[in-house]
Amino acid sequence: MVTMGGTRSHKVPFMALGRALVQKGHNVTFLSAFPPARDSPEEPGFEEITPLGLVLYVRNYTDWDLVGARFRGEEPVPWDQALAYTYETCDHMLSDPETQHFLHSGRHFDLLILDGAYPECAVGLAHHFNAPFMYINTVGFHLASVSTSGSPVPYATTPFLSRGFTDKMTLLQRAENTFFHTLFWGINNWLMSPLVQNVLNKHFPTMPPVGKLTKNVSFILQNAHHTVSYPRPYLPNVAEIACIHCREARPLPKALDDFVRGGKGNGFIFVSMGSSVRATNMPELLRLLFLRVFAQLPYQVLWKWEFGSESMPDLPPNVRLERWLPQQDLLGHPKIAAFLTHGGLLSMFETVYHGVPVVTLPVFCDHDANSAKAHDDGYAIRLELQHLSADELHAALQAVTEDPKYRAAAKYRQAILRDQSVGPLRTAVYWTEYVLRHRGAAHLQAPVRDMPLYQWLLLDVMVVYALIAYVAYKTIASMLRFAYRSVVSAPAPRASSKANGVLPNGLANDIANGVAN
Repeated sequence: MVTMGGTRSHKVPFMALGRALVQKGHNVTFLSAFPPARDSPEEPGFEEITPLGLVLYVRNYTDWDLVGARFRGEEPVPWDQALAYTYETCDHMLSDPETQHFLHSGRHFDLLILDGAYPECAVGLAHHFNAPFMYINTVGFHLASVSTSGSPVPYATTPFLSRGFTDKMTLLQRAENTFFHTLFWGINNWLMSPLVQNVLNKHFPTMPPVGKLTKNVSFILQNAHHTVSYPRPYLPNVAEIACIHCREARPLPKALDDFVRGGKGNGFIFVSMGSSVRATNMPELLRLLFLRVFAQLPYQVLWKWEFGSESMPDLPPNVRLERWLPQQDLLGHPKIAAFLTHGGLLSMFETVYHGVPVVTLPVFCDHDANSAKAHDDGYAIRLELQHLSADELHAALQAVTEDPKYRAAAKYRQAILRDQSVGPLRTAVYWTEYVLRHRGAAHLQAPVRDMPLYQWLLLDVMVVYALIAYVAYKTIASMLRFAYRSVVSAPAPRASSKANGVLPNGLANDIANGVAN
């Protein structure tokens, strides 16, 4: 398994699937930029590889001020830096001595499971090991890999992942949405893929074109579900596995449980900006705004803050900071009142799985699309960091905690998300073993993946129809002109003399001659 994702959230679904496969008797090797925790027990059959070159690059790259940039109205990650990530991570990973040792160790793999969000570099490993590959598409609203495999992605109902649209767009929104989809497609195919190709060619001299390789994906485990994302027209080689990592809540440590049950006994609000956004990088003005709002709430507030409580001496008595918190155990706690979050995909899945109303503050990437969907489904209020005020945040938190419609909407989504004949983890394991059993399951791949765009859109057929219509028009027009000329230009027929009461000239002469004789 390989993920080139730059945040720890990309690792989560891989870990869930990898551990389940090990329990089924498989041996799993997992390459990522995030080393296991120091106290993680060694799991027989499960090996993690974290090349130092990749780890350091990702760590330095993601030392960003995402919240501050959004708060100031700036682009969180400039497009040139986002583009550079795709090929620079590839080169740092492949150039690392640990990776080189791994590649030339002579090991054999029956299947590679790659991250569908950034597959271009990792497909080089599939070519190197001469093995079929499949994806876990970790970013559920990012459908480029799904489209490449042949499944249709209608822009009219598919919001671009970094825009706050839903599947019900106005004319102008559909125009903007189509523009961004088309722009991304062009950048991916004409700029990003060639740059990654250059890196792969340096390390694998016989590397085929990356674009051709990515089309040969055997199966895609799509980190989405129609209850929390949108209904999609997938081909048979795609299965939805949203909440593959979700589980029931476990008891909290006593000190934590005492805090969330304390205060005025109204419950608690959980605050977390996920693994991709460091709360400690937020502007001081925003931090003070949060504290002012939290101090006015009749709830305990548990806030994931990477530096811990000692870094914030001006904390109100109802607020507690922790460097790390067991998110699902908190979301499943009976005393939770609301969740204040950045709108990351896994966080949104977990809040639906546990039926908790939400206030979102999108920061970058797919946060806007995730938040727009949650707001449209009625269990979330979406706020904009750039225009955030203390009154607005306080009103939003008060609404989701006191207005029962938000919790009712969350519980409704929870019910339909959990109402599946087979759970997402079992689905993922089944299809992984299916691809293994059938040596790549080529029979699931559709020929549409190899079609040029003009064929897929039937542009050539439209040209044929246009030519047929043109020829038919010309033929009919020519026939009508010929018929018209034949009728209008023909000589007028001579009138019958008998009909006019006048004898023909010959007969009149004969009669005249007879009379004369």
